[in-house]
Amino acid sequence: MNENIVKLLQKVAEDEALQEKMKSFTDPEEAYEFARTIQDGFTK
Repeated sequence: MNENIVKLLQKVAEDEALQEKMKSFTDPEEAYEFARTIQDGFTK
């Protein structure tokens, strides 16, 4: 797995606010764009 995705998942796992925000998205594109603000360096 891409190292940057692992970092993103670790950040989300450690932060309940990020978890709730990620759960709120219904559009994968929105979730992707938000994820890029948390951890840069990965692509779809």
